[in-house]
Amino acid sequence: MYENIIEAKDLKLTYTIRSSFSLKKIFTKTSLDSQITKIEALKGVSFKLKKSKNLGIIGTNGSGKSTLLRVLSKTFAPDTGSLMINAKKTQLLTLGAGFVEDLSGRENLYLNALLLGISKNDLNNGLVEEIIEFSELGKFIELPMYTYSSGMKSRLTFSVAACIQPDLLLLDEVFSVGDAHFKAKSTERIKEMINSQNSVIMISHDTKAIEEHCENALWLHLGEVKMEGNSKDVMKEYLEFTKFIK
Repeated sequence: MYENIIEAKDLKLTYTIRSSFSLKKIFTKTSLDSQITKIEALKGVSFKLKKSKNLGIIGTNGSGKSTLLRVLSKTFAPDTGSLMINAKKTQLLTLGAGFVEDLSGRENLYLNALLLGISKNDLNNGLVEEIIEFSELGKFIELPMYTYSSGMKSRLTFSVAACIQPDLLLLDEVFSVGDAHFKAKSTERIKEMINSQNSVIMISHDTKAIEEHCENALWLHLGEVKMEGNSKDVMKEYLEFTKFIK
């Protein structure tokens, strides 16, 4: 039986970005190679996470934090390296993403839950109504997603994760969502999940939240692990480092 829920070794991922096509580039004979930009988002990231443990990921913008979460959720595949995830259900919670705009909120709810491996029987035996009730969307749940505000989308995304509670929850800057009432409600539910037997990995610029809820932290800088260890120790070094960044 695996002791770790995640074992990541030497993960590397490079984005290839092509600049926009233009007639000017043809007539000026601009080299096609010069139109390609490569960005090394992850440069050999390695770490392990034990079951039922939580991890905070910190770093300045562009450090590879969100990219790493997408690799862990298997939304992106690394170019090289190995990744073992010993979880039946893994969910990446990044607000407002992963919806089909022409489908209703209820239909998107079903789609998201089924993709997480939740059975249709479980959904039809009260789970759907529990999610809808938590979201407080009321009659709007029957309307297509393109009619939703960003806050409404955030509520539905969060409510699916809050009620299903996957074995591994990946939080991308979503420690609180919605208006003041729903923020308090979502914050309490996240605290419950963090303190449960499930594992949570969270990205947040709220250093106090990471210190409070995560025993360990992983500091990424320009796609590399700069430091890993006790969250208070890592945060102290990170905050000292950011003093010199304008």
